Amino acid sequence: MKYKLSLFLPLIIFVILVGFLLKGLFSDPRQRDSAVVGKSFPEFQLPDLMNEEKVHSLQTLRGEKVLLNVWEYLVHYL
Repeated sequence: MKYKLSLFLPLIIFVILVGFLLKGLFSDPRQRDSAVVGKSFPEFQLPDLMNEEKVHSLQTLRGEKVLLNVWEYLVHYL
């Protein structure tokens, strides 16, 4: 009995994993609530990586194109 179960266990796990992936593939991400939608970006002051004497803040970057690490922002914001 144990031998037969151990043969089908990888197949059962695979089917469950495929089910979760298919559910995520066909779900609409716009229907999920976000904790940061509608909230302003917090104030910050960070030194430049190449020149530590230069400091970046929300005001110095306003109007410029910047790359924002969203995951790091979410971790510190929540």
